[in-house]
Amino acid sequence: MKEKTRNWAVLFIGLAFFATYFGAGNLVFPPMIGIQTGTGYPAGLVGLAISGIFLPLFSLYAIAKAGESVKSITDHAFKNLDKVLLTVSMLLCVTVSIPRTAAVAIELGLQGTWSASPYFVSVVIYFLIAFLFARSKSGALDRVGKFLTPVMVIILFILVIVGIFNPLGTPQASTVGNNFTFAFLQGYQTGDVVVSFLMSAVFMEQIHNHGYQPGKETRRTALKACLIAFICLFVIYGGLLYLGATVGSKYSANMGNAALLVAIIKDIGGNFAMIPFGIAVVLACLTTAIGQLTAVADFFEGLTGGKIKYMIFLCATVVISLLIASVGLDTIISVARPLFGLVYPLCIVLALLGFFKKYVPNDGAYKGSMAFVMVYSVLDTILAYGANLPLISAALGVLPLYSTGIGWVAPAVVGFVVGAIIYGVKNVKRTDISAV
Repeated sequence: MKEKTRNWAVLFIGLAFFATYFGAGNLVFPPMIGIQTGTGYPAGLVGLAISGIFLPLFSLYAIAKAGESVKSITDHAFKNLDKVLLTVSMLLCVTVSIPRTAAVAIELGLQGTWSASPYFVSVVIYFLIAFLFARSKSGALDRVGKFLTPVMVIILFILVIVGIFNPLGTPQASTVGNNFTFAFLQGYQTGDVVVSFLMSAVFMEQIHNHGYQPGKETRRTALKACLIAFICLFVIYGGLLYLGATVGSKYSANMGNAALLVAIIKDIGGNFAMIPFGIAVVLACLTTAIGQLTAVADFFEGLTGGKIKYMIFLCATVVISLLIASVGLDTIISVARPLFGLVYPLCIVLALLGFFKKYVPNDGAYKGSMAFVMVYSVLDTILAYGANLPLISAALGVLPLYSTGIGWVAPAVVGFVVGAIIYGVKNVKRTDISAV
């Protein structure tokens, strides 16, 4: 492949990565982080960039580096761990991601241009349309969605540039404790680290389809593509965060995630920008929902060996997602926040183990790290939902970095060391016995 052709191929792959991570459902987080961090928005931007952009792309590259598949990492820890992660991810789609697409489509896309539109009726219509397309597994609307993502990006890019050179107001004092930590943890809500583990095989296939060979060529291409995706995501998310910070003198964070973004867009571009943007958001969310409904129903049908049919899982997923979506975007975000705290530490530790694979002494290190982090994440999630467990709360509270929201670091390190030692000792005993 000629060098010029290769450069274009890398650019296309990087933009494809960006399009996969960039979702209409994630647009509502950066402006809210911006208005809440206020004058501390630079620290907030760094926190969001690390958890919402860097970690997902780092995880993808770590998978490519470890062997180009999730199993190349998870099998060192526990057999079928990749299937467990996939099952949990699918459940997150049902309870969080799919309902969130509906809430964003209605509150941001539809009510942003037609405020009188009835919420629940709109949600029912949204899921009826999604069901009809998912039932036949049609790709017609998906092709429309691929066209709409660039439209959203172009509109957002223009709005960000205008908002930077003509600020809407001035940042106010931060309303959160630690701006960096707050934004870092809020970045979990994008769910994009999970996307890296779900879509890694697709990403690797994209690279191979452009003529790059498995191994060094794929790793190098993945790294370049990740850098391109990082720049694109940083411009959009970072710009939206800054816009949110600048309207602190005009609006309150209590107005809600979607309402804040609608207000910002109308302040900058008026209905001229909001109408096409709203249409793009609705259809982009709809295509995402259809894709996820299809994936979930397919996955669980396969999990049961076909004993429970696709249509049954599709209907169940639609009904559950519709009921959850009916509570509204901000409630979904609030209730779902601890769930990402359950999954993210596990995925981050797996990515780190994959990236530093050649320095991991044995499989015991994988097992120990994952076991300790699993226990920590489950307990911390239980506490996050308001359980009154003083002993557990006190035990977790003494962990280093717990107050910053990354208390899983210590269990991961301790589990790594303990697991490596125990595994090593067992192997020595087996060797001694076999020698006798």
